[in-house]
Amino acid sequence: MRPAPVLPRTGPALALVLPAALWGLWLVWDTAWPSPLALLPALAVYVAAHGLRLLRMLVLLGDRSPSLRDLAVVHGTTAVVSGQVPFKLGELARWWALGRASRGLDDGLKAGWMERAVDAVLLAAMGLVLGLAEPAVRAAVLPITLASLVLIGLTAILLRLAPEALRNAKRFLIRRYTTEWSLRALATLDAVGRWLDDARAMVHGRLATLILLTLGLWTLELVVVWLLLPSPPGRSAAASLVGVLAPLSAVLGASPDAVPPGLPRVHLLGQLLLIALVTPLAVRSTGQETAR
Repeated sequence: MRPAPVLPRTGPALALVLPAALWGLWLVWDTAWPSPLALLPALAVYVAAHGLRLLRMLVLLGDRSPSLRDLAVVHGTTAVVSGQVPFKLGELARWWALGRASRGLDDGLKAGWMERAVDAVLLAAMGLVLGLAEPAVRAAVLPITLASLVLIGLTAILLRLAPEALRNAKRFLIRRYTTEWSLRALATLDAVGRWLDDARAMVHGRLATLILLTLGLWTLELVVVWLLLPSPPGRSAAASLVGVLAPLSAVLGASPDAVPPGLPRVHLLGQLLLIALVTPLAVRSTGQETAR
């Protein structure tokens, strides 16, 4: 049985695209426009960074992934939801859509978790280096640095320490109890262990590729910020790092003052451009499936 077209399968998440875009327009309405000479290259580089994000998700999902076309449709249409919904709650809708487009909702959640964990390693490194080298910008990068370190710690615990703890818990239950509740507890522990094993399998043997793609896409994000910064001495590696980390820290409650002028507009325009780029793919996919 052929799967339904990707758009109907992910409809509830895609229903958030228009509200998210309108909310983004409201947020950037009074913000500064970058110069045209900076805007066009920045948009091109931003879209290229999303291309690497798409490839990284393809690597993570592996044989669970839908076709590259369907994955591009989901990624391109939900980028504005992920980027514009307050407090990054749009990520949940994006992961849900990824799961619906692949083999199951939990695949989207696992892939999203691994994706953000790999991001967190690089973001934490950037934040620590910048915080130590430039004390004046610590407040602007501290929230995302701490959040990244927490995510790295939780991921390490769940993927490295939790399996052994689960095995010990199951061994204890088997030796001490034979009641109905213990059987249910064993089944629950087995399910949790399998879920964690499956999440770990997503990165097993692919970690080097994931790290290279992550380095590439965040390098492109740095280039976007660099293009929007005023000409020297405003353009510097430190200023670019602050420009990348500050918007993420602002989501977590930090002051948005360190966000480079024009960057919110570039992000929104880039996300709308992604929708425009994948719309023909979505129409073609729906038309071909309907014809069948």
